Amino acid sequence: MSSSPTPKTTPAEETAPAEEKLEFGANAEDIAADRMATIVAEEVLGEAKKAAPAKGLLKAVVELDIKKDDIGKFVGGGGSKIKDFVINKTRAQVEDGKGLFCQIISKGEAVFARLKAADDEAMEKIKENLMTHQTAFEKQKKFAGQSRFVFKHMMDHFKIAKFIGARGANINELKKKIASEDVSLTNDKVFIQIKEDEPFRMTNMKFVDCAEEGTVLTGGHVVRKDSPKVLITVSVYTEDREKSVDVIRKLVGEAVDRVYGYEEGDHASNELDEDEDPFEDSGW
Repeated sequence: MSSSPTPKTTPAEETAPAEEKLEFGANAEDIAADRMATIVAEEVLGEAKKAAPAKGLLKAVVELDIKKDDIGKFVGGGGSKIKDFVINKTRAQVEDGKGLFCQIISKGEAVFARLKAADDEAMEKIKENLMTHQTAFEKQKKFAGQSRFVFKHMMDHFKIAKFIGARGANINELKKKIASEDVSLTNDKVFIQIKEDEPFRMTNMKFVDCAEEGTVLTGGHVVRKDSPKVLITVSVYTEDREKSVDVIRKLVGEAVDRVYGYEEGDHASNELDEDEDPFEDSGW
């Protein structure tokens, strides 16, 4: 995962941005969520007041890169996301987790987080976790509405480069075919990734195993338990996932066949690529 962006903060002794009015969201749901985030943070702070006077806490203001209209989703229902991913996460990582506080505010279109912590270690951690939450939120927002399909195919790993093509030519051609032939897509944005087979979490996606043991592939190859395999992920925006997965499965399968020199209705090519070893058992 990419490193968290460096937060832009004002020193603790400087005055936080003057508030015209705390405007947390575009609708009642967002406003309620933001108010709850503040309440959650203040409740956590309140638990620590007896042990650590408020005047002893470090304070900081961090400017965020999220949009004002996204504050409600960023904070979560009842402040759940701030509580789970910022406050509670920080408390579990530091020696002194008392007095942790995180409040999301806005001034004009700019969005800020007011932070409090008991010491420098806790302050650095709460900033770090806040930035990590922001990065994850922006990534989730970017891919919202996408349907993700993961296809497992038998393929020698050294052929991954051939599947991709020079400067991504073959991948780009596959993208164009999917955009052209899948009438269920709501836009032409198609994202494709290929990598060696590895364990992965099967969440928010549809998995299609095209390399089950014993499967007879184009050209007569038979999938064995120890056959090299790859994962090909295709992400699209579609209004009918079931129709899309059928179209994409067919096109991805044809692209894999071409890597091995097979075309629809053709026999296997007898000419090996320069990087292929005639003595290597690739399933022939």
